[in-house]
This record gives sequence, C-alpha cells and structure tokens, in this order.
Amino acid sequence: MKYNFQASYLIDAAQSLVVGAYLDCEHYYYLHDEAIQHCEILDYSPTHIRWNQIWRIFNFKIGHTLTTKYIPPATFINEKIQAFPIWLPSIHHIIKVESRSDFYYWDEKTTLSLFTVDIDMPWYVYPFRKILKYLILRFKILIDLEDVAMLARKTYLFGSKSVFHLLHKDQFILFKDEFVKSFGGTNPPLRPPPELQNNNYEHITEIKKPYIKKFMKTRYRELSGLR
Repeated sequence: MKYNFQASYLIDAAQSLVVGAYLDCEHYYYLHDEAIQHCEILDYSPTHIRWNQIWRIFNFKIGHTLTTKYIPPATFINEKIQAFPIWLPSIHHIIKVESRSDFYYWDEKTTLSLFTVDIDMPWYVYPFRKILKYLILRFKILIDLEDVAMLARKTYLFGSKSVFHLLHKDQFILFKDEFVKSFGGTNPPLRPPPELQNNNYEHITEIKKPYIKKFMKTRYRELSGLR
C-alpha cells in the first residue's frame, strides 16, 4: 500500500548555506552524532553516492545503506534504503521509503524547505503509518534544526559571505564541482514553483512541537551560542 506526505517550513539561512550543509559530510560526526555516528561511502559518482549510516552498540555496527542523489542546485533524493548488515532485523525489510528534499530561495537570508516522503508498505503496517510519519519527520526536523543552529553561529561570526569557505579549492564537500557551478557564479537561485509562492509558512524554529521547543531551549543554545 502507498502512503505519502509532505512537510514545508522556512529555514533561517541562505539557500547556498543550507545546501552546503547537506553536502558537508565532515560535520555529520560532530553535529549529528546522535543521528549519524559514522558513515562509510561505498560508491561515489558525480550524481549520487551509495553509503552506510552507522550506529555503534557495544562495538557492533548497525544501521542502513542508502543511495543519495544530488540534483543541482538544491534537491536531494534518498532511496534504495536497506538494513545494514543486510541480515539485521529492520523495518526496511518490509517497507520501502523514498524521500526528496527541495530547498527553494525565499529571500537572501531564508530558504523554503519542501520535504516529500513516499512509503510502500504491506497492509499490516498501514495502520501505523502516522507513527512512521511522526518518526521520519522528527528525525528530519531535528537534523535541520542542528544545521540551523550551526549556520546561525557561522553567519554571526563570518557574515553572509560564509559560503565562500565551501567554494575554496581545499574544502571537501560532496558533489563539489556541481555545487561550485550552482553557487560559485551568477546562476539565478532555484525559486519555488508558483503554487508554493503565496503560502504562509512557519519558520522551523517556531513550529509548535514539544521536541522543537525542547531543542530551542537546550541544544540550540549550546550549538549556536546565540540564545
């Protein structure tokens, strides 16, 4: 059975910085250590990576394997998710999840995030679809909030030009050539399609969810140093 949902919100950072944060895999270990403790890149090409996202429990590695596609300038697709190791009991053996993140230019300091998820599941999992939606959205939003806190601190310290360090020839990020082509010149930003332009969106930091309020009072202050 098919189930899909979308979530949209505003991120208080320039489009180039939001995309750059997604491509800067070196910060995953430090900023997103609760969500991604370790990664292993299995295959890499100009258009996609195949990689393991791993957690360690009693020195035993578990997690999942997935393919991430980057569609310049500001779209990411996660697909072909499998359990790691493959024999590990996992929800991914019985459901298929594909997600798409589109980051649209809203103004010079704000980005519109549109998150789309498609799930293919057996009938006996369908009654729990709202639980799956909650868990997936919570995971996504908390990672985005950590990036928001990091970018707020970088912008405070280095100003709006802090994207320049991502463009430097010695800075490693995934899909570097495509990122430089998209944000290193005078290319126009990716703007939302007409049907999304006149809506009122909440800022991610102001969404009324208990876990967001808790994050803003605790971890946001720790990461950004601004509240």
